[in-house]
Amino acid sequence: MSISQTADYALRALLFIAERPTGEAVHLRDIADGEEIPPFYLSKVCQALRRGGILRSVRGKGFYLIRDLRTLSVHEVIRAVDGPVVIRECVDNPNYCKRRSICAIMPLWAKLQRQLVNLLDSTYVQELMDHKLAHRHAEVAVARV
Repeated sequence: MSISQTADYALRALLFIAERPTGEAVHLRDIADGEEIPPFYLSKVCQALRRGGILRSVRGKGFYLIRDLRTLSVHEVIRAVDGPVVIRECVDNPNYCKRRSICAIMPLWAKLQRQLVNLLDSTYVQELMDHKLAHRHAEVAVARV
């Protein structure tokens, strides 16, 4: 199981936009350049975030956040761009495998699924922003030495 590149790009784009003043639209090209994300791919990511109620777009101006990072979970972002987070298809789809009812591994996948979703639900994008800013401040401090 791996978190998709799309989810990674979505989170990076949100953090880039969040560094701008509240309500300020950010051009797609600026995000793409700043985060080294292919513009065509980024456009699809930002549209998915817009459809997910996380971003709003202004024609000719770009995208801006409409959600507070303190209440926006990482899980919501991932779901907006990738759909449900699923460890194994059999966990969420009882018809996926005929062995589901007798599978000795299924309880492990179900437990892992619950733990991962709980972690993603309880991790807010603001935590990622705090980490990004702390890392940047640490780089500046090191550069001054």
